Order: sequence, then structure tokens, then C-alpha cells
Amino acid sequence: MSYQTPIQNLSLLKYLDLSLSDVRQLPNSV
Repeated sequence: MSYQTPIQNLSLLKYLDLSLSDVRQLPNSV
């Protein structure tokens, strides 16, 4: 198991949040 630094975790969370928000906006744009 590789140790993740808090910065990597934050960027991962930000990436997930962005992708999730994109998915939520897709039905609205259709």
C-alpha cells in the first residue's frame, strides 16, 4: 500500500467532486 499525502487526497477529492458535478449537470444540459 502506498501512502498518500494529504495534498494528494485533497486533489483526488477535488477531482472526484468535479467529475460528480459534471455528471449532475449532464441531464440539465440535455
